This record gives sequence, C-alpha cells and structure tokens, in this order.
Amino acid sequence: MSGVKYLLDTNFVLGLLKATPEVVHIVTTRDLMASSCAYSAVTRMELLGYSGITDEEEKLISSRLSNFTYLSITVEVEDVAIVLRRSRKVKLPDAIIAATARQHNLELLSLDKQLLALAKDIKSEDKYDLDGLIRSVNEDNSHNEVGFGRPVGKEAL
Repeated sequence: MSGVKYLLDTNFVLGLLKATPEVVHIVTTRDLMASSCAYSAVTRMELLGYSGITDEEEKLISSRLSNFTYLSITVEVEDVAIVLRRSRKVKLPDAIIAATARQHNLELLSLDKQLLALAKDIKSEDKYDLDGLIRSVNEDNSHNEVGFGRPVGKEAL
C-alpha cells in the first residue's frame, strides 16, 4: 500500500465519475493521483449494488475503481467499527469507512461533512482510548442497567 494517502468515500467516487465542481476542485488543489487513492469494500458494494445500475455504468465504475487500491474489511477494521457503533450514533457503512481510514492511516475524502468530522475525531484518538470512549457516552448511545435475574448456578456475581 505504499504511496496510498487517501480513502475515497462513495459520494466522492460518484463526484469523480460525474466531474462535479466540488470534487474536481479537491482533485486539482491536492494534485491527486490514482496511485495515492484507495476505496473500501463498502464503497464498492454501494456503487455496484445500486438497483438501477446499467451494464454500461457497471463497466465504467469497475474500470475507474481498478485504478485505485482496494481495501477489504479486516477484523481490525471490524473492531474499530464496532467501537464506533457502540460509542457514537453512526450508521454501519459510515463506521466501516471511518474505521478503514483509521486503520490504514489514510485521509478520508468525502462530501459527507458528518463522516469527515467522525474520521477526523477518531484519527486523533488512540485505537482503544478508554477515556475518549467514556467522554463520548451520552443519552443517545447509552442504555439503562440490564438485569439478568438471580444467579442459578455457580456464577460469581
């Protein structure tokens, strides 16, 4: 993965395909090269899994993606995504994308401001920073105490 610096989110790849002004501006100001870009398994699934995709669009997307480095969902990415889902109110695909960027130490390129904020926030945290996780607990992501009933065997509670 030598030379890869950026992880492209789904909406950024769509912006590349459509040459949207915002994405074109980012590409030109950063002088992005295909060899410095990667994409997540989630991005591939979102792009190619669209129900209305035509054969021509599928070929175009696959062709463009072949220029970038593909990053699969590893156990390490899963673990970070799990921590993100437990500690923040975030959708699973976004958690996986942010976790992928984090695990590979890549800058995320996305048009989703919330996802960019999440990626920036977790990049500054240690992999399993207990203090950071505790600070992020709030009413939206915590639950009431759960009772399991009285002991019925030799468990020590």
